[in-house]
Amino acid sequence: MQDYLAELLAADCSPLTLRSYAFDLLDWFRFLAAAGVGWQHATRALVRDWVLGLRSPTDPRRGRRGRDRAPAGASSTATGKPPQRPSYAPATINHRLSVVAGFYQHHTRLGNGPAVNPVPNEPPRGGRRNAHRNPMEPWMPGPRGGYRQKAPQRLPRALSDELYERVFAALTSNRDRAIVSLLVSSAAAPPSCWA
Repeated sequence: MQDYLAELLAADCSPLTLRSYAFDLLDWFRFLAAAGVGWQHATRALVRDWVLGLRSPTDPRRGRRGRDRAPAGASSTATGKPPQRPSYAPATINHRLSVVAGFYQHHTRLGNGPAVNPVPNEPPRGGRRNAHRNPMEPWMPGPRGGYRQKAPQRLPRALSDELYERVFAALTSNRDRAIVSLLVSSAAAPPSCWA
């Protein structure tokens, strides 16, 4: 795992990206340890079981996310953030699959991993499907990769008037207040995009 993270560090990934990747890989290795399988012997069936565990609402790992977090089902009144899901969000599962797939691709290139990546292929981003489409026609998304979750389109959360006033009052310069006023009054960036 350290060699893969060193490659990412050499590729100028941010420390937060490295941290995120390390925790995703840690979860994968813990799953493999519980299954009694070494990472070199992982199969597609194990990846499927891992994804099903991440989707499970009874996943015991959901309770260990930090002391400051609201319990599942509670929402933040200040920001309007929705309540915590009982299972992992589709975007989280997709991110973990991408991290593990990259880990196995890295070790396949080095020749010390399995011959076949156990994570199903993700379709290429962008691709040629919509390369020369008529802009007047709707954009058609391509197929999802194996085990990739359907991610719902998220709407921006709105700030309450009270919170918007607190943010505006916290601005330290007239320039910042002018920029924020311009963006809000022109609807270029409504307060709902700030949350």
